[in-house]
Amino acid sequence: MATPKRPTPDQVVREAAAIYPDTNPGAPTAEEIAAEAYRIYLDRGGQHGQDMNDWLEAERRLSASKRAIESAGGSGTWRERDADRRAHGDDDLKA
Repeated sequence: MATPKRPTPDQVVREAAAIYPDTNPGAPTAEEIAAEAYRIYLDRGGQHGQDMNDWLEAERRLSASKRAIESAGGSGTWRERDADRRAHGDDDLKA
């Protein structure tokens, strides 16, 4: 009996990105999420005790922003486009 052919690393990455979109290489980094969570904390007036909610909201915002940019077919990295959108006053991404 023949051994099944193993998928290439690229095939595994593509399949994993389709099944688990937030685990693809373009997902926000912990540093980006932490910076966004801190902005949320400051926007709330610096009230303590909401760190988990701030982190999850930051992760949601950054992931949603990435998906929107990718679906729009924009050029450059999504991080560069987010920075540009922040600089031009996008309410969802304000620092």
